[in-house]
Amino acid sequence: MYIGKEKEEVAAIVQATTTLQVNLFGHLEVYKHLFPIFRPHARIVNIASTLGLLNYNNNEEVREKLMSGELTMQDIVNLAEEYLRDVEQGLEEQKDWPDAYSVSKTLVMAATRVQARELAEDSHEDVIVNSCCPGWVKTNLTGNRGVKSPALGADTPVYLALLPPNCASPVGEFVVDRKIRRVR
Repeated sequence: MYIGKEKEEVAAIVQATTTLQVNLFGHLEVYKHLFPIFRPHARIVNIASTLGLLNYNNNEEVREKLMSGELTMQDIVNLAEEYLRDVEQGLEEQKDWPDAYSVSKTLVMAATRVQARELAEDSHEDVIVNSCCPGWVKTNLTGNRGVKSPALGADTPVYLALLPPNCASPVGEFVVDRKIRRVR
């Protein structure tokens, strides 16, 4: 059923805004409030997705920005806002952006690297942040079509949450099935 180009554009910006608000901006807001109260040996686990890997993003300029060692949280917010402007103007395909879910998870993975760098530079003792993908889990969200049970999906996030004190790795990494995955 054709709903008209104008309604499709409205639906696209609502979808993109909602997805980024939940998956990225909400995450950043919680982190901002919790950062000052992290205790020694705290473990932070950001839920991302393999769909956030940069090989799913054909926008080379965005990929380069996200892989910069100088990337800041403001840079991530700026990229999210740029994406939302492009969606609002109907330019996301022309500018090679992936879908909103993938963009949000790519930016969460980038935020994890920035958070790890900030924590290393801060006085917090042994606070570690990582991101992970639980996999395609059988839940209501996936219509129970996932291939992993909820228990298997929880394995990597729990593993990261229980990393021992003073471990050297993983730190600031993206982890799938307890293994570090390169984001690019």
